[in-house]
Amino acid sequence: MRWRFIATTVTLLAIACGSRTELDDGAAGAIAPDASDVGSTEEHQRACDPTSPFTSIVPLTIDTAEFDESDIRFTPDELTAYFVSNRAKEPGWGNDAFVTHRAAITDAFSVPVRLPGIAAPNSWANDPNPTADNLDLCFEGGCVVGIDNPPTLCGAHRDTADGAFGPPFIIGVGVAAVPKFGWSVYTIHDGAIAYFSATNINGHGGLARAARVDADTFGAIEPVQIGATPGDPYAPVVSENETVIFFESLEDNRVSMATRQDATKPFTNVHVVDELASDLESYANWVSPDGCRLYFTRFVATEAGSQRDVLVASH
Repeated sequence: MRWRFIATTVTLLAIACGSRTELDDGAAGAIAPDASDVGSTEEHQRACDPTSPFTSIVPLTIDTAEFDESDIRFTPDELTAYFVSNRAKEPGWGNDAFVTHRAAITDAFSVPVRLPGIAAPNSWANDPNPTADNLDLCFEGGCVVGIDNPPTLCGAHRDTADGAFGPPFIIGVGVAAVPKFGWSVYTIHDGAIAYFSATNINGHGGLARAARVDADTFGAIEPVQIGATPGDPYAPVVSENETVIFFESLEDNRVSMATRQDATKPFTNVHVVDELASDLESYANWVSPDGCRLYFTRFVATEAGSQRDVLVASH
């Protein structure tokens, strides 16, 4: 099970990534929910069937033998990646956010650089989501509070894509009667839609969705309906057209997948993605806009117990 804090007060995060950019109405290369529309007229033919089994699974070059790497997210071109690691601290003592770059998807990553001020000192960062212009970052972490506080969704902004992020700030918090907090945030459509895990007053939860209404605000929180779902799903990763979802269940700690024909319907066809299975645990992190590559974190056994690695699975 991923290490999480449980909040003691009933709050709901109306989440926003703080992006100052305008959003496109759709995403190029959006994937289809299944193979039933292969004969349809599409401007660009898909390079893969995003619902077929993964045929290649390899570790990313940012992996180290000694430290954890996890929760990787990309800009839409897949050339800039953000992830979390404990490599800047003593092992097991929290995470910092790192950034790395590559010139092409097939190239190796540059030496990762820690983002100063995002999660240090006395804090942590998970699930760092960049916007397409690479000016805004939202993440789950301690933000401006100490490590003993429950996780909060945080934001950070910078004026240039190669500049330093400003101080992190807490992203809008509202009051509600059911969820306690939101975590494992995942943004699609360049931040226009956010999916996240919501924990309710009984300690159980499900997945929720919120659409952005302006530069700094997300609107109403909507529950995500997934049929025949294992208990307490979390860590959602969603395709650009919102027809394919990956998630993990606290019951079995494996990556599951579900599909739907369009974003107005519940997800169905729930099944475990066997290719991603781990003896300990694995969970999805990010899916490419064309649906052909899924980046995920896998726990592996070590002499000290376990370690997290990041890998990419391709169709």
